[in-house]
Amino acid sequence: MPQLKQCLGIDLGVNSVKIVELALQKRSVRVLRAASAPTGVQPGMPAEEVRSALVSTVKALLKQEKFAARKAVFSLSGQKVFVRRFRLPMASPERLHRIIQYEARQQIPFPLDKTSLQYQHREVPGEREVEVLLTAVRHDEVRDFMQVVRRCGVKAVAVGVTTFSLFNAQSFLALEEEQVAAKIKSVLAARQAAAKGKEAPVPEAADEEEEFAYQDVRAFVNMGAATCDLAIARIEGGEPHFGFARTIPLGGDELTRSIQKALKVERFHDAERIKVTSTSVAGAEPEEGEANEEASAAMSKVAERLAGEIRRSIEFYMTQPDGVAVDSVVLSGGASMLPGMEEHLEERLTTPTVILHEPPEGTGLEWYEQAGSMAPFAVSIGSALQGIGLGALQVDFLPEEQKIIRDFPYKMAAALLAMVVGTVAVAANSGREYASTYQQEAQQVEMLVQRTASDVRQFNELQSMHADVATNFEHLEKLWGDRNYWIEVLARVWRAKPAEVLIEDMRGGHEGEFRIVAWSPQRISVSNFESALRTEFDEERLREGPRLANFQPVTGGEGGFQFEITMDFRDKHNHLSITPTPRPDQPGVRQPGRFPGRAPRF
Repeated sequence: MPQLKQCLGIDLGVNSVKIVELALQKRSVRVLRAASAPTGVQPGMPAEEVRSALVSTVKALLKQEKFAARKAVFSLSGQKVFVRRFRLPMASPERLHRIIQYEARQQIPFPLDKTSLQYQHREVPGEREVEVLLTAVRHDEVRDFMQVVRRCGVKAVAVGVTTFSLFNAQSFLALEEEQVAAKIKSVLAARQAAAKGKEAPVPEAADEEEEFAYQDVRAFVNMGAATCDLAIARIEGGEPHFGFARTIPLGGDELTRSIQKALKVERFHDAERIKVTSTSVAGAEPEEGEANEEASAAMSKVAERLAGEIRRSIEFYMTQPDGVAVDSVVLSGGASMLPGMEEHLEERLTTPTVILHEPPEGTGLEWYEQAGSMAPFAVSIGSALQGIGLGALQVDFLPEEQKIIRDFPYKMAAALLAMVVGTVAVAANSGREYASTYQQEAQQVEMLVQRTASDVRQFNELQSMHADVATNFEHLEKLWGDRNYWIEVLARVWRAKPAEVLIEDMRGGHEGEFRIVAWSPQRISVSNFESALRTEFDEERLREGPRLANFQPVTGGEGGFQFEITMDFRDKHNHLSITPTPRPDQPGVRQPGRFPGRAPRF
């Protein structure tokens, strides 16, 4: 990453664009400007029109608000990024890299050659283990996102992830002013060492006053238009540690669509206006005018679904080996400020809940008060923090060719050019003979620059050809996506399966039906399996299930319980042929309505 003291954080939302400009100071971070503007994007608009609307909004906002910085960090939607957290034995950097690559091949559900892979790791205090945060995104997702970024009129220095940007912003606000000052001092010292070609100094370890540091576990929820980002952080001794992240495919647009359907409003824009001015969640008073009871009731049903998804995500985190109960929930995003939303979520989650309107007292962030509430800007603040080197997570999916250009030592090149120009000037004063010699060398340098420019043009042409070939392969891949569909389903089932549950049979049908036959020694394991499947497969994707059927105890032998779980996938429509699904046992004839015999288990 370049050594930035001032950076933009740009959040390309579906309904609005949010931009924040941060400046790094000696003991704090100052927000110089913050502004947002609607994009005018309507549901069902073609992809190219959506991109053009986003680009136009960014350019207009940069010009209108007179943002000074021209280097920015953008964020991909967390819904498009694969995230896994796991522990590995401590090893050398080279060996650790090989182990993580192996783990990536086992866990990532799409080919690595079509994937941008990033990871971070940290040592686990008191244990000879490292905690690894593995992230991956498909190349085509990055390529589509960069089609917008390249046209925004600023230089992208990094591409993060919305859930990680949310974590960076909220965990930074959890630090006290002295901790922020210490981090800034460490960052500036590392930059000075890098400028002199030296190794960065090792930060001083914090004094361990207590044997067990107090843990404050917070859930950060950013409620956008299309999705809802969730990030959970464990704050130990003032230091934030990443715990869990998920992007829920529900947001403010779904609230608007429920109003549009209930009131039979023709235009989405009109339903959005009703939502903002005349509705509330769970009986709260609207900010303007009288409440539209029918619209409020329709919106509250969607808010109930959203609260359920957040609650299930928090419960899933609590079941992890290091998971604990969440102490508080911090809301951000435009939809979080709807009347009654804060109280509704606090009641459903049974956890203290607040909206991030301003920085907590004693933090190291100076907010731009003219922008009003901080709530809409949480993701853009986190992106800008990554740009100035204060992001706790530094995941960067900027394409490799742009990273090379970004990290090229332009100062060194300028110094060499200045030296050449100075040498030519000295030669001109030393006599015609020397001047002629140095003039020839200057011409050679100019020819080299011209050849380099030609190489750059060829590289751009090759890059364009590569994009066309990648698009063609994407079309071919869709022709074979039917078999890949069930492979992805099997991978998700495997991740959801508790260790003690043994799967005896799995079958998938051409209309989306899916059936699992399994055995478990304990009844609770069946419930855990069903709950984990519900977390793995979002309700928007399922037409029905997961549903427990044919549950019965087994007498004699191993005992335990035999059961079936059925699901029906909404997005599976192939009427040509039935897709064969891999089975763990040998093919054979089984009697209808009966469990198969014991087969090789996995």
